[in-house]
Amino acid sequence: MKWTGCTLRTAKTAYKFEESILGCGRICSHTAVVLERSIVFVEKSGEIIKYPTGQINSCGILSNGVIYSEENSEHLIYITHPYETVHSYSIQNVPFNIVSADKDRFVLLFCTEGKNYLNVYKGVPPTPVLLFSSQQEDVLGVWIRGTRHLVAETNKIIIRSMRRQSNESEIKREGEYIPFSKRVESVVPIKMKRGAYFLVNGQEVVNEYGLLINLSEHSNEQQLKYITQKALSQIEIIKQGKYNIKEVTDFIKYATKGQRLFSSVLPSKNMHGVLKSYTSSLDSSLDNLLSQEISQLSKRQIKKISAHLEGVVHLIKSVDSIKTPLFGEIAERIKKSNRKLAYLFRMLSSSSIPDKALIYELFSYDERFLHRSKNLGYVLIQSDQSSVKKKEAPVTGENIAHTLDDPEHIQSVPRRLCNTGVIEECKRLLSGHQIGDFLFDVYDTENRRKKAFVFSTIASVGRGVFLLNRNGQINVFQVPQMKVFLKKNNHVVTITDLTEWDSMWPSFHFAVATALSIPNRPFISTSHIDVMSPTMLMSLAGAIFGFGLKTSVCQSNLSIGEKLNLSRSLILSLSKSHDTLLIAATILGNSFIIKGTGNKDHAAIIWFNMRLSTSPGHLLMWSVLSLGILYIGQDDLFAKKSLIEYMQRRGVIVSKNNDPLSKKEYYDKHHRVAAAFSFAYITLGSHLREYIRLPDRTCEIIVNGLVHMRSGWEKISSLLEEIPAHSIPLNRFYSSLMIVLVIGAIDGYEKTFSDAAAEDISVEEAYSIAGKIFGYGLLLIPEENTKPPAEFLDQITNLLYSLESSCAHSILLDYTLLASCLLLNASGDLCLLSTCQRLLDSVKCVDFLTKITDFCPFSGIYREQYGMRYGRIQHIKMCLSILAPGCGSMRLSSSQESIAFLVTSFYPEFPLTPEDQDAFQVIRHFYLLSLVPVDDRDTCFVNEVLPADIENDLLTSSPVDKKAAVDIITSYFEKNKIKTFDSTYIEALIAHLYSGLL
Repeated sequence: MKWTGCTLRTAKTAYKFEESILGCGRICSHTAVVLERSIVFVEKSGEIIKYPTGQINSCGILSNGVIYSEENSEHLIYITHPYETVHSYSIQNVPFNIVSADKDRFVLLFCTEGKNYLNVYKGVPPTPVLLFSSQQEDVLGVWIRGTRHLVAETNKIIIRSMRRQSNESEIKREGEYIPFSKRVESVVPIKMKRGAYFLVNGQEVVNEYGLLINLSEHSNEQQLKYITQKALSQIEIIKQGKYNIKEVTDFIKYATKGQRLFSSVLPSKNMHGVLKSYTSSLDSSLDNLLSQEISQLSKRQIKKISAHLEGVVHLIKSVDSIKTPLFGEIAERIKKSNRKLAYLFRMLSSSSIPDKALIYELFSYDERFLHRSKNLGYVLIQSDQSSVKKKEAPVTGENIAHTLDDPEHIQSVPRRLCNTGVIEECKRLLSGHQIGDFLFDVYDTENRRKKAFVFSTIASVGRGVFLLNRNGQINVFQVPQMKVFLKKNNHVVTITDLTEWDSMWPSFHFAVATALSIPNRPFISTSHIDVMSPTMLMSLAGAIFGFGLKTSVCQSNLSIGEKLNLSRSLILSLSKSHDTLLIAATILGNSFIIKGTGNKDHAAIIWFNMRLSTSPGHLLMWSVLSLGILYIGQDDLFAKKSLIEYMQRRGVIVSKNNDPLSKKEYYDKHHRVAAAFSFAYITLGSHLREYIRLPDRTCEIIVNGLVHMRSGWEKISSLLEEIPAHSIPLNRFYSSLMIVLVIGAIDGYEKTFSDAAAEDISVEEAYSIAGKIFGYGLLLIPEENTKPPAEFLDQITNLLYSLESSCAHSILLDYTLLASCLLLNASGDLCLLSTCQRLLDSVKCVDFLTKITDFCPFSGIYREQYGMRYGRIQHIKMCLSILAPGCGSMRLSSSQESIAFLVTSFYPEFPLTPEDQDAFQVIRHFYLLSLVPVDDRDTCFVNEVLPADIENDLLTSSPVDKKAAVDIITSYFEKNKIKTFDSTYIEALIAHLYSGLL
C-alpha cells in the first residue's frame, strides 16, 4: 500500500479521507489508517469503521494494533479495534513522540532537562518493557526492524543491532554510515529474509555491516539481474516523492525457493558478505557463493542451521519445492554426526530419491509441528486428534469479556464467538446510557423532552435477551427492599434499584431485563407490598413476568410437579396485593412456567378475570395472552371459543376505578390482535386443512398464516391476499408475511428486493414489501451448525446498506435489518452490529433529528416531537439482541412455535412513546421463547473422505512429497491408535503411497 496527503491506495481500492494520513499498515485481517483526529479501520469485507480521537501528535503501527499520542498529553494509547478495549500508558510524565514502530517494538523520543533521549520498548501498553535507552542529539528520524534500529542524523546514520537472547538491552553491534552526498535526505526500510537493510537517499542499501550496493553505480540491466522488478518499481516511487511507502519488499531476486530458504538461515554477517559479492560481480553465481559460505561455517553454526532446515521441511506443504544442491553441502558436513538427517538433506539435493533413502523413515512425526504444519501427513493426524478433544475446565477470568463501567458483569463468552468485542459493543448499545444526556434546544420544556421519542435509555427489551442468565455479579434477587439484606452486600438487586424511571412502563421493561439476566430464582417477601408505590409495583410485576419467561426457556427440564409448585408459590406470595397489574403479571408469568400443560386451576383464574365486568384493560389483555400460552398446541375448543367471543367485544372497558380524570380504555385492535396470537398458539400443530373464519380480518390473516405455516396450500394463500385499494397498511403487511410463510419458499425474492430499493412507493406497498422480507428471514433461520444461503445473505445485506442511506419508509429498513439478524442470529456478525450502532448513534446528533408533528395517544393532542420513534429504537435493540442472545449461548429455533413468537414480538406498529400501547407492549418480550441453547460439545465422527482426498492430492505430486507424507503417517500410527478413521482407509492410503514410490 502507498499513501499521500489524504489518499490511500491499496492493490484493489483507493480511499480518500477528509484529513491527512499520518500512517497506515496491516493489523491482523484489517488495515488501520491513522488520520489527524481519528483512526479508520478498513475491514476485510470492505466495511470502514471510524474511531474518533483528539488531535493526534504521533503514531506507530504494530502487528496487532495502533499506538498513538495526542497533543498536550503524556499518555501512550494503544488500540487494536474500535470494539476492543483501549489501553493507556504513562511513560515519563513528559511530552514525547512515537518515532518508529514495528511488530511488537516501538521507539519513543522525548526531551528532559534539555537533552533528547531515545527509548526502545518491547511489548504493548499497558505493560511494555524498556529494552534500550540512549541520549541522542540532532535526530532526523528513527526506523526499527526486529532487533535492529536505525537513527538518522543530519550527515550520517547509526545502525544498532541488539542481542536476541536473554538480554536484549545489550548492543551486539553498532555501525555508522556516511552517505556519498554527506547528507541524509530519506530512509526507507527494506524487507529481507535475513537482517535489516535500509535504502538511504533512494540509492544506497546499507545495514550494520556497511554498504551493500549503490544503485546509482549500476545500469538498469545490471540491477534487474539481482533485484526484483517489484522492488525497483517501489524505489522509483520513493525517488519521485509522490507517495509514502512503509517498506520496500522482495528486494533480492532468487532463482529458486531453495536459494531463498538458505538466504534466511545463514548468519546475517555471512549473508551480507554473500550478497555484497553477488551484487558487485555480474559473473558470480549465488549458489556458488552460498556453497562457499556454508563450507566455512563452524560445526556449531551448521548444527543450528540443520535443526532449522529440518523444521522447515516438516512445516511446508510441498517439500519438493525447496530442492537445491545446497542441501548436499549441509549433508556432507553432518554425515558423521546425524546420518538420518544427512540422508534427508541428500535426498533434497538431487533430482531423484536415492535407493537407500527409501529404506529409512526420514520424515518421522514430530509433535512440535502438529498444529503448524501444512504437510498433508500432519493434516490427517490433526483431523484424527480433533475428534477427541476434551472440554477444558474454564479457567477463572479466561473468557470474561467485561470492560465497560455498567452494572452487567457477563459470566463468560462462548469460544464460538471469537471476537469478544462483539459482546462488548452489544452490551454498550443495549445498556442505553449513551443517549440519556441528549442536548435539546433551550426552548424545549422538560415535558417535551420526555415525550420526544428519545427514550432509547429505557428501550431495554433486547437487553434481557442479550444478557439471559449471564449476569454473574448478582446472586440474590430480593423484592421488596429489606434492611437486613443491605449490610455490606453488593450482590443484591432490590426492587428500588429497578425504579430509576419516573414513567411506569419503562420501569416494567427494565425489571424484566434485569430478571432475565440473573441466573437464579427470585426470593419474594410480601411484608412491604401494601406500602409500595405504583412504580415499585410495576417493577415488581416486570420482575415476576421476567422470571416466568426465563423459567420457561432455561429450566424446561423441570418436572410438571416442580413447575406447579413454583407457580403456586408465586401466586400465594402475592395474595395480599390488590394491584391488578401485579396480579396480571403474575398470571402471565405463571402461564409461561406451566406452558402447554392446560392446567385447570390456572385456567379457572384466567377465565374468571376475562369474564369479570370490572377487570381493567391490562388484566384482560394479559389474561387473553395467558390463555394462549397455557393451552399452546392443545387445540382446545373451549379456549378458542372464548377468544372468538373476546374478539367481538367493542366499546369502553369498565373498571373499578371510576376516576373521571383517568384515561378511558377501549376494546381496540390491540386487544383483538392479542386474542388472535393466543388463538394461533392454541391451534399450532393441529394439522387443520380448512381456512379459519374470524370476526376481524387482521386476526383472520394472522391466525391462518401461523396455523398453516409451511403447508404449501395455495388455496389458503389465495384467501390471505388483500385487495390493495381497500386494505390498510397493517393488513397488507400481515397478508404478504403470511402468504410467504404458508407457501414456505423464498421464490421471487430478487423482485421483492428490487421493489424495496425503488423510489416513490406508497405506504401500503412499503408495508407489503416489508412483510415479504420478514417472511424470507423467518423461513431461512439456520439450523444448528448450518449457515444461511450465501447468495441471499449477500443480496439482503446490500439492500440493507442501500436502504440505510436512502429510505423513504422506515418500515422497509427496520424489517430488512430484522431479516438479516434472523439469518445471522447467534453469530455476532460485525456488519449488522455496525448498522445497529449507526442507527442508534444517529439519535445523539441533532443534525439527524427531524421535527415531527404527530398525535400522541397518551396526551390526546398533536404535538411537535423530534427524531426516531421510541418504538423504532426498541425494535433496533431487539434486532441487536438477536445477534448474540444470551451472549452467544443461545440461538433462534426454526420451529413453527418459535416463528409464531417472533411474529408476535415484532408487531409492525411501534409505540410512539413509552406510554403508548401500554399493556400491549408486553408482547415485545415473547421472542425470548424462540431461543434454544447452543450445543458447543465436540462431536466424534468417522471421516471417510479425508484419506481419499489426501491420496488424490498426492497422486500427481513428486516422490519426495509422497515420501514425506507416508513417513509422517506411518511413524505416528505405529505408536498411536486411530480414533477418527477406519483403519482400512489408512492402510489403503499407505499402500498406495508406497506403490507410487516404488
